[in-house]
Amino acid sequence: CCGVPSKIMGMSPMSDWGNYTRFFGKALGGGCIPYPYQVRLAEQGFPSALSIPTGAGKTAAVILAWLWRRRFHPDSEVRRTTPRRLVYCLPLRVLAEQTYTEAIRWLTRLDDRLSERVIDRIK
Repeated sequence: CCGVPSKIMGMSPMSDWGNYTRFFGKALGGGCIPYPYQVRLAEQGFPSALSIPTGAGKTAAVILAWLWRRRFHPDSEVRRTTPRRLVYCLPLRVLAEQTYTEAIRWLTRLDDRLSERVIDRIK
């Protein structure tokens, strides 16, 4: 769980995913709620730099906040102005593969059809 322990394709942006905490919990699995900094990223946008300790859920914070802002933020202007693509640069191939695996897992928990579309585009 990359937060505090504790059907995308057909849904409109104002569906159940309009609440970031529910969206995050569904993506990461039951019992997870985002840390306050993760919620701020989703609701307020990305800062120019992020200094968070190792193991505090930075990957989930960035990927899920970007997806939520692009597709499900309650403000249509935020959805419209969030970039269509997220470029995630990592120094090692093993980290890239691990990030890819986690992102597909999160997308699958949200909606199997979404993860299939992403996999098809990458191939």
